[in-house]
Amino acid sequence: MTGLFKEILGAQIWQAAILLCTMMVQLAAARFIGPAGLGTTAVIVSVSSLCVLLIELNLQSALVRAVSVALPLERGQLKGNALEGRLALGLVLAPVAALVASVVAENNKGLIFIGIIGAVIAQELNPGWWLQGIGKSSRSFLLNGCVSLTTCVIAIPLIYYIRKPAMENLLASAVGLTWYGTYWMGTHQFSQPASRLYLRIEEYIQFAWRHRSFLLGGAAVYLYLYPAQLLLASTRTVEEAGLYRVALMPGTAYYAITVAAFNAYYPRIIRAHAAGETEYRSILRWLIVLIFGVGAIAWLAVDLGKGLFGMAIGHGFGLSVDLAPVLIISKAIGGVGLVLRAALLAHSKERLVFRIFFFVGLATLATNMLIIPRYGLLGAAMVELTQETLHLLILLVVLFSISIHAYGSARVGVDGQPESLPRITQDGNSMKQ
Repeated sequence: MTGLFKEILGAQIWQAAILLCTMMVQLAAARFIGPAGLGTTAVIVSVSSLCVLLIELNLQSALVRAVSVALPLERGQLKGNALEGRLALGLVLAPVAALVASVVAENNKGLIFIGIIGAVIAQELNPGWWLQGIGKSSRSFLLNGCVSLTTCVIAIPLIYYIRKPAMENLLASAVGLTWYGTYWMGTHQFSQPASRLYLRIEEYIQFAWRHRSFLLGGAAVYLYLYPAQLLLASTRTVEEAGLYRVALMPGTAYYAITVAAFNAYYPRIIRAHAAGETEYRSILRWLIVLIFGVGAIAWLAVDLGKGLFGMAIGHGFGLSVDLAPVLIISKAIGGVGLVLRAALLAHSKERLVFRIFFFVGLATLATNMLIIPRYGLLGAAMVELTQETLHLLILLVVLFSISIHAYGSARVGVDGQPESLPRITQDGNSMKQ
């Protein structure tokens, strides 16, 4: 358990450093620009995230796996197809989405248009999937850390002196374009002739089609993270969307750290499941207690630190400060849900996990569409807490049922004789030994 704890702690420390820089920028924007400015940022983030979903199709995990097992020549071709194909799709899709969003918006139309395009292209240049695939995850963290630190150093004084809406978003995109573009230029990736661009797009789309089952998970993530802010901006006010974004800050930071922890403990759960029932259940119980305990500490820290949080963001965010402890409870519940999701993935239940996630997201979207226009961000917070609780309960029931079936049938076969436990192969599929 000590080794696993160190892996989780290391991933969380990296992620916490990046989040610290991000939150300092967000707090500066909240204090010096106000709710309307953060509301504009919420629109940019929501729309650009939808573009990224449509371009990437939630293929990050599939790309990492494909890169890690490819031969050198195939690996280079895959890199070119994914990077240049995504960039080309981004240059087509982002301006269209940006134009629609800026036309619908009441204010800051130009900032929204530029912000969406910049955010999409910067994200498509991020080489995280490539670095993880070639076994250089630490360099990926380092590069993202450089982007966050540079943005923090530049953005905070500029926000203080200029105080324009969405400035932090525009600066983050510009810094990301600079760092990520410099990395790819250093690999001579863009030295290929432009005439091959259509072929790159075609081959990337073919890769996406072969892994189309991942799309459901991507759609679920989008439904999970962004529609509430977009609904608040479109059915209530941009200011209210900004207030909700501030209330989400501590919870979003905590959830990002739990996702980093997920990347550390997921492989260990896979190995424990392959080893047998005793080790699998032991590590699962230990992880649930650990993640639940960290979530409880995070909630206590936010609840006791409301005064400090209020001082940091300034006047006009009293409701955001009061809602922050409620929203971090929802993310703490979601952190435990991630452990259960990893356990189900160890049973090779990817489709079931994504379907549950997607349909809970759809139900949440429908509920938000009914609740938010009437109750605003208070209604959005209650829906958020209900969503996480419902999702956790469903995962718990499904995992309990599957575990009983898997290990019960492993003990005694249909003919009354013992059977071997399921083994997880390298491609994630279960098979009998």
